[in-house]
Amino acid sequence: MAGVVLEDLDAVCEFVACALGETKDGMVAAEITGGNMNYAWRVSLPASTVFVKQAPDYIKCLGSDFALTSQRMHREVEALRAMANLSAEHVPRVLHFDSDRCVVVLEYLENFELLSQELMRGHVDPSISANLGAFLRLAADSSYSAENDAMAGITA
Repeated sequence: MAGVVLEDLDAVCEFVACALGETKDGMVAAEITGGNMNYAWRVSLPASTVFVKQAPDYIKCLGSDFALTSQRMHREVEALRAMANLSAEHVPRVLHFDSDRCVVVLEYLENFELLSQELMRGHVDPSISANLGAFLRLAADSSYSAENDAMAGITA
């Protein structure tokens, strides 16, 4: 259960300060809009910037009448950690995860553009397909085990 959503920008700064062992002095939070499922903020600290994301027990854009488990944030954090084990330079670092409140603090990716937004603008980087393919190969290779061979023999 996610509990109470971080109710305002001051609460977000307080959460980050506690999570990272920082002081709130000089911290500035701004909501990141556009997401449908979760709440998201960019928090500027004196020496760095972080990304904060919270999964409520509902679909954010539809409201609390539209229940959705906040446990999805647990799966997202697990996936980020697994991907970081494969290719840390391509995944934001998980700096803190509060499993009770379903809030994660991540490394902020400066100058990052969502692939979907870039494609809608007509900007196609030719290296994208090669990079995605290489990452998928790493993921497939990491999931290989002798048990997979045994299962393949049964289903072939």
